[in-house]
Amino acid sequence: MINLLPQTEKDFLTKSYRSRFYILLLLFIFTSFIIGTILLTPSYVLARVRFIEILAETFTSKAKEPDQTAQILNLPNEINSKLSVMQGYAGRHSVVELLSVIIEAKPQGVTIGSVSFTRGESSNGQIGARMFISGIAPTRKSLIDFSKSLNDTKAFASVDVPVSNLTKEKNVPFSVTLFIVEP
Repeated sequence: MINLLPQTEKDFLTKSYRSRFYILLLLFIFTSFIIGTILLTPSYVLARVRFIEILAETFTSKAKEPDQTAQILNLPNEINSKLSVMQGYAGRHSVVELLSVIIEAKPQGVTIGSVSFTRGESSNGQIGARMFISGIAPTRKSLIDFSKSLNDTKAFASVDVPVSNLTKEKNVPFSVTLFIVEP
């Protein structure tokens, strides 16, 4: 096949082909940009709303922060008041000494969950302090051994283990009441 067009016509056709190609390419890019913008608009709006909510939460948490700061700053005073009770005089021994006696009397496997201490209690006409110990013993025998070892220490005027603590054979939850006589 022979091309009979002059060179100027050939150049004109090539330029018009390129210009149509670039126009079509720009139209495709513009259409893609418009479609992408339309598809991303909901995500942008949701992200913007969430950002505004987070800013609002931040401002409200900063308003609450002085209360939390006051609580944290008051923590040493609260600990000191609790320590003064623990270090207070309870009969012949301090509470810390009584706790160490209890821990030494505790057999292997017995876990103590909580200890509470109250002063000014009376038992059998005597005034003293009362300690409540609760926890879990692995077996009934270990709980009985624990109560016997507490009785043997002579640091406590009475050691009361309710019979209801001895109903289970294993993983026995218990509560022991100890009474300390004040001199």
